Amino acid sequence: MIILELEVTPTFCNEWPTLEVNHNKKLIFKEQVQTKENYTFYLDEDSTATNKLEIGMCDKKFGKKGVWDTVSNSNGEIIKDKTITIDSCKMNGVDVKDLLLRNQFHVNIVDQQPIYHPSKINSNGTINYNGTFYLTYELPLYNSLTNQKWKKAPDDSLSYFSNHTLVFHYEEDQKLINEIEDICNEIEKKFSC
Repeated sequence: MIILELEVTPTFCNEWPTLEVNHNKKLIFKEQVQTKENYTFYLDEDSTATNKLEIGMCDKKFGKKGVWDTVSNSNGEIIKDKTITIDSCKMNGVDVKDLLLRNQFHVNIVDQQPIYHPSKINSNGTINYNGTFYLTYELPLYNSLTNQKWKKAPDDSLSYFSNHTLVFHYEEDQKLINEIEDICNEIEKKFSC
């Protein structure tokens, strides 16, 4: 069981925004948010597959029945907007907001939004469109999050002894450990009574 802690702040335009949270393609939360809120969710993870967490907004209107959930002044500046800002996102106490934002926001084009609108955009954590941020992870959770946050692609142009990009690359060490475990298991089988 993974504990997801989410803190969000909404803004109002015509009505309050609807926060939607999905985990492994299952809807776990969908409600309007009217004040700054702290939510706690308990996620059932799949140990055999890559897990996917999606956090987003739905039901924002872009001209549906003449309603726009964004209001601009005569200079084109937005003066009212229906948004949700992700203030904090933690999984088992580990801040993962940076990982959510590292993946672009996936926009769901609706109503009268132009079809040439980008389907993926960078964001600072404020959700301005219908769509989702997402994060994938595997188990064990802490290993997956650590690697996503700090593991870098190896840079072979650096000296072996000062190559900081090799940190968290323990694949060869793991192969050796597995080989030693196999040898120990064979010895145990051979000499067990």
